[in-house]
Amino acid sequence: MKVTSVTDLPGLQVFPCPVCGLDDVLPMAGELRRCACQRCGTFEITGTTVATLGDWATDKPRLRAGLSAYLRQTGLQGIVPRLTSELDLTRIADSYCHTSFQTKLRRVMERYEELTSEPGDLVLLNDDLDYPLFDAASPGEVGFLTVVLVEQGLLKGESLSSAIGLRITADGWLSLQPKSGGVAGSCFVAMAFGAELDAAYESGIMPAIKTDCGFESIRLDRVEHTENINDKILADIRRAQFLVADFTHHRNGVYFEAGFGLGLGKTVIWTCRKDNFQEHVHFDTRPYNHIQWETPVDLRVKLANRIRAVIPNAKRD
Repeated sequence: MKVTSVTDLPGLQVFPCPVCGLDDVLPMAGELRRCACQRCGTFEITGTTVATLGDWATDKPRLRAGLSAYLRQTGLQGIVPRLTSELDLTRIADSYCHTSFQTKLRRVMERYEELTSEPGDLVLLNDDLDYPLFDAASPGEVGFLTVVLVEQGLLKGESLSSAIGLRITADGWLSLQPKSGGVAGSCFVAMAFGAELDAAYESGIMPAIKTDCGFESIRLDRVEHTENINDKILADIRRAQFLVADFTHHRNGVYFEAGFGLGLGKTVIWTCRKDNFQEHVHFDTRPYNHIQWETPVDLRVKLANRIRAVIPNAKRD
């Protein structure tokens, strides 16, 4: 028997997810409990935290949705998040509650692309389960975002059995191409240079970008040129489809390059070695979801997973 949800198992009692309230979580026991929710993904949570989140259902519904977004999106990186009383859950959830409208529209389009086998396919999006992927507050918000994309001519609806399927239009496919003059398939890497981090690049960042995801990796000290160094940096960032910025050792140049990329509307993937993150990452950048890595191999796996999650034309296994 194929099982798509724990609710498909006859005679099995399930419980509401302690974060989103969806009735699809297996019975939990012990102080550290593992939940597998169709909406939030797989995560671990302590009994104390379950009690803390009890009031969120009625008093803080928006934060509840933000925490679901954190769990679901972190899980896509191959990480099983753990919710404990030591975490500032309000701050974590709130960081997912201020995503711009334009970013949410882009994420919905990218989800339709991900679910499309070939151009012209009709797709059914599960608003009820997938709204955390877009930092949306509810399925209703995803419905509104979808209506906007239809009105913009990027999606087109058509009857599919008892539901309405949507397909990406020609204009929709064009909208998914890299913006801001970026060249599809190129990634600018901003990081501290030096022997200590060479292995992080050679065995972590570069193979994740090039071998695992199929992009060109551009790191300034590995490119021969005769141009003014500052002009070269800005030109390469403008040409890149997206950026990877590693903040280990916290070089001012890395902060500048990441900020310049954000200003151009490019996706920036944030990374930092774990022992450098807690004490040294600047307050202004902490809200961004950094990949915290311990070894080059760990960095490679986590970075490849993140690229595949947020860059639409990444190579997949």
